[in-house]
Amino acid sequence: MTVPAVVWLVVGITTLLVLTAFMITLVRQVKRLTASVVEFQREVQPVIEGIQRDAQAAQEHAEKVQERADAIRALREGDGRGGRSGARARR
Repeated sequence: MTVPAVVWLVVGITTLLVLTAFMITLVRQVKRLTASVVEFQREVQPVIEGIQRDAQAAQEHAEKVQERADAIRALREGDGRGGRSGARARR
């Protein structure tokens, strides 16, 4: 073998070893990241469920308030005041 061939062989083997070390480190970090994401999801899930319950309760409350407002409007329109307030209707 010639000297340039040996040099290229050493450079190639060294590069292969360095890339293998990087790949092993990368795989370890991906495993760590995956474990962290799973733990984060486990911790956040109860909070998300609470927010969803609160949002559902708020939606139901808003619907009830809207129904009451509609009923009040219907009563005002039905008593002949045409939707005016009591003070304005007396003028």
